[in-house]
Amino acid sequence: MSQRRAGDLRSAADRHDLLAGYGVLAASAGVALGVVALVVHHGRDRPFEVVLLIAGALAVAFGWQTLLRSVPAAPALATPAIPQPFDAPPSLRRIENAVAFACSRAVDAHMLLRPILRDIATERLSAHAVDLDSDARSAIMLGPTAWALLRPDLPEPDDWHALGLDPAALEKVVEALERL
Repeated sequence: MSQRRAGDLRSAADRHDLLAGYGVLAASAGVALGVVALVVHHGRDRPFEVVLLIAGALAVAFGWQTLLRSVPAAPALATPAIPQPFDAPPSLRRIENAVAFACSRAVDAHMLLRPILRDIATERLSAHAVDLDSDARSAIMLGPTAWALLRPDLPEPDDWHALGLDPAALEKVVEALERL
Protein backbone atom coordinates (compact mmCIF):
# COMPACT_ATOMS: atom_id res chain seq x y z
CA MET A 1 0.00 0.00 0.00
CA SER A 2 1.34 3.41 -0.92
CA GLN A 3 1.88 6.02 1.73
CA ARG A 4 -0.13 9.17 1.67
CA ARG A 5 0.80 12.58 2.88
CA ALA A 6 -1.26 14.08 5.67
CA GLY A 7 -2.65 16.69 3.27
CA ASP A 8 -4.06 13.97 1.00
CA LEU A 9 -6.28 12.69 3.79
CA ARG A 10 -8.29 15.86 4.01
CA SER A 11 -11.75 15.79 2.57
CA ALA A 12 -12.81 18.07 -0.25
CA ALA A 13 -14.78 20.16 2.22
CA ASP A 14 -11.71 20.62 4.41
CA ARG A 15 -9.62 21.69 1.42
CA HIS A 16 -12.36 24.11 0.38
CA ASP A 17 -12.47 25.65 3.86
CA LEU A 18 -8.68 25.88 3.98
CA LEU A 19 -8.48 27.66 0.62
CA ALA A 20 -11.22 30.07 1.64
CA GLY A 21 -9.34 30.79 4.89
CA TYR A 22 -6.09 31.48 3.03
CA GLY A 23 -7.93 33.76 0.65
CA VAL A 24 -9.47 35.78 3.46
CA LEU A 25 -6.12 35.96 5.26
CA ALA A 26 -4.28 37.16 2.14
CA ALA A 27 -6.93 39.74 1.30
CA SER A 28 -6.94 41.02 4.88
CA ALA A 29 -3.14 41.26 4.89
CA GLY A 30 -3.21 43.18 1.63
CA VAL A 31 -5.76 45.65 2.93
CA ALA A 32 -3.79 46.05 6.17
CA LEU A 33 -0.54 46.70 4.28
CA GLY A 34 -2.31 49.26 2.11
CA VAL A 35 -3.72 51.06 5.13
CA VAL A 36 -0.31 51.04 6.84
CA ALA A 37 1.33 52.43 3.72
CA LEU A 38 -1.13 55.26 3.41
CA VAL A 39 -1.54 56.22 7.06
CA VAL A 40 1.75 55.58 8.82
CA HIS A 41 4.34 56.40 6.18
CA HIS A 42 2.48 59.10 4.32
CA GLY A 43 4.94 61.48 2.76
CA ARG A 44 8.06 60.29 4.62
CA ASP A 45 9.49 57.47 2.58
CA ARG A 46 8.15 57.24 -0.99
CA PRO A 47 9.94 54.00 -2.01
CA PHE A 48 8.72 52.21 1.13
CA GLU A 49 5.14 53.30 0.41
CA VAL A 50 5.38 51.99 -3.14
CA VAL A 51 6.71 48.62 -1.94
CA LEU A 52 3.94 48.35 0.67
CA LEU A 53 1.26 49.28 -1.86
CA ILE A 54 2.55 46.71 -4.37
CA ALA A 55 2.76 44.03 -1.68
CA GLY A 56 -0.76 44.92 -0.55
CA ALA A 57 -2.09 44.80 -4.11
CA LEU A 58 -0.44 41.41 -4.69
CA ALA A 59 -1.87 40.07 -1.42
CA VAL A 60 -5.36 41.27 -2.37
CA ALA A 61 -5.01 39.74 -5.85
CA PHE A 62 -3.83 36.43 -4.38
CA GLY A 63 -6.63 36.46 -1.83
CA TRP A 64 -9.22 37.20 -4.48
CA GLN A 65 -7.92 34.44 -6.75
CA THR A 66 -7.87 31.96 -3.86
CA LEU A 67 -11.43 32.87 -2.90
CA LEU A 68 -12.61 32.41 -6.47
CA ARG A 69 -10.96 28.99 -6.65
CA SER A 70 -12.50 27.91 -3.36
CA VAL A 71 -16.05 28.69 -4.46
CA PRO A 72 -17.56 25.89 -6.51
CA ALA A 73 -18.41 26.81 -10.05
CA ALA A 74 -22.05 27.45 -10.76
CA PRO A 75 -23.63 24.67 -12.76
CA ALA A 76 -24.15 25.46 -16.40
CA LEU A 77 -27.66 26.53 -17.18
CA ALA A 78 -29.35 23.60 -18.74
CA THR A 79 -31.29 24.42 -21.82
CA PRO A 80 -34.71 22.87 -21.61
CA ALA A 81 -35.19 19.97 -23.93
CA ILE A 82 -37.28 21.01 -26.86
CA PRO A 83 -39.92 18.40 -27.34
CA GLN A 84 -39.74 16.86 -30.73
CA PRO A 85 -42.98 17.10 -32.63
CA PHE A 86 -44.90 13.88 -32.71
CA ASP A 87 -44.30 12.32 -36.08
CA ALA A 88 -47.71 10.89 -36.80
CA PRO A 89 -47.98 8.04 -39.26
CA PRO A 90 -49.24 9.07 -42.70
CA SER A 91 -52.60 7.37 -42.18
CA LEU A 92 -53.24 9.40 -39.02
CA ARG A 93 -52.19 12.62 -40.74
CA ARG A 94 -54.56 11.82 -43.61
CA ILE A 95 -57.46 11.39 -41.16
CA GLU A 96 -56.55 14.54 -39.22
CA ASN A 97 -56.44 16.57 -42.44
CA ALA A 98 -59.72 15.08 -43.63
CA VAL A 99 -61.44 16.03 -40.36
CA ALA A 100 -60.03 19.57 -40.46
CA PHE A 101 -61.07 20.12 -44.08
CA ALA A 102 -64.47 18.41 -43.63
CA CYS A 103 -65.45 20.94 -41.01
CA SER A 104 -64.70 23.81 -43.35
CA ARG A 105 -66.14 22.81 -46.76
CA ALA A 106 -68.97 20.46 -47.75
CA VAL A 107 -67.03 18.98 -50.67
CA ASP A 108 -64.16 17.98 -48.35
CA ALA A 109 -66.62 16.32 -45.99
CA HIS A 110 -68.05 14.31 -48.87
CA MET A 111 -64.84 13.51 -50.78
CA LEU A 112 -62.24 13.22 -48.01
CA LEU A 113 -63.82 12.29 -44.70
CA ARG A 114 -66.89 10.32 -45.81
CA PRO A 115 -64.87 7.51 -47.49
CA ILE A 116 -62.74 7.09 -44.36
CA LEU A 117 -65.82 6.93 -42.13
CA ARG A 118 -67.54 4.53 -44.54
CA ASP A 119 -64.52 2.19 -44.39
CA ILE A 120 -64.64 2.23 -40.60
CA ALA A 121 -68.40 1.65 -40.58
CA THR A 122 -68.10 -1.23 -43.07
CA GLU A 123 -65.47 -2.93 -40.93
CA ARG A 124 -67.39 -2.44 -37.67
CA LEU A 125 -70.69 -3.59 -39.13
CA SER A 126 -69.09 -6.67 -40.70
CA ALA A 127 -68.24 -7.86 -37.17
CA HIS A 128 -72.04 -8.11 -36.69
CA ALA A 129 -72.58 -9.69 -40.14
CA VAL A 130 -74.22 -6.49 -41.41
CA ASP A 131 -73.40 -4.91 -44.79
CA LEU A 132 -73.39 -1.10 -44.84
CA ASP A 133 -74.64 -0.83 -48.44
CA SER A 134 -77.27 -3.56 -48.62
CA ASP A 135 -78.53 -4.41 -45.11
CA ALA A 136 -81.35 -2.30 -43.66
CA ARG A 137 -80.07 -3.03 -40.15
CA SER A 138 -77.06 -0.79 -40.81
CA ALA A 139 -79.25 2.35 -40.68
CA ILE A 140 -80.69 1.27 -37.35
CA MET A 141 -77.31 0.33 -35.86
CA LEU A 142 -75.65 3.59 -36.97
CA GLY A 143 -78.43 5.94 -35.95
CA PRO A 144 -79.92 8.81 -37.94
CA THR A 145 -76.99 11.24 -37.78
CA ALA A 146 -74.34 8.73 -38.86
CA TRP A 147 -76.64 7.14 -41.47
CA ALA A 148 -77.33 10.56 -43.04
CA LEU A 149 -73.60 10.94 -43.74
CA LEU A 150 -72.68 7.33 -44.51
CA ARG A 151 -75.65 6.03 -46.53
CA PRO A 152 -74.59 4.65 -49.93
CA ASP A 153 -76.88 6.84 -52.04
CA LEU A 154 -75.76 10.20 -50.60
CA PRO A 155 -75.27 12.63 -53.53
CA GLU A 156 -72.41 15.09 -53.80
CA PRO A 157 -73.19 18.52 -52.32
CA ASP A 158 -74.77 21.00 -54.72
CA ASP A 159 -72.59 23.83 -53.45
CA TRP A 160 -69.04 22.58 -53.06
CA HIS A 161 -68.06 25.72 -51.15
CA ALA A 162 -70.87 25.40 -48.61
CA LEU A 163 -70.01 25.08 -44.95
CA GLY A 164 -68.75 21.63 -44.03
CA LEU A 165 -69.73 19.26 -41.26
CA ASP A 166 -70.76 20.63 -37.91
CA PRO A 167 -68.21 19.38 -35.32
CA ALA A 168 -71.05 18.32 -33.00
CA ALA A 169 -72.58 16.20 -35.78
CA LEU A 170 -69.18 14.69 -36.54
CA GLU A 171 -68.81 13.81 -32.87
CA LYS A 172 -72.17 12.00 -32.97
CA VAL A 173 -71.03 10.03 -36.04
CA VAL A 174 -67.80 9.01 -34.31
CA GLU A 175 -69.72 7.99 -31.17
CA ALA A 176 -72.06 5.87 -33.30
CA LEU A 177 -69.07 4.13 -34.90
CA GLU A 178 -67.51 3.54 -31.48
CA ARG A 179 -70.70 1.90 -30.21
CA LEU A 180 -70.55 -0.73 -32.95
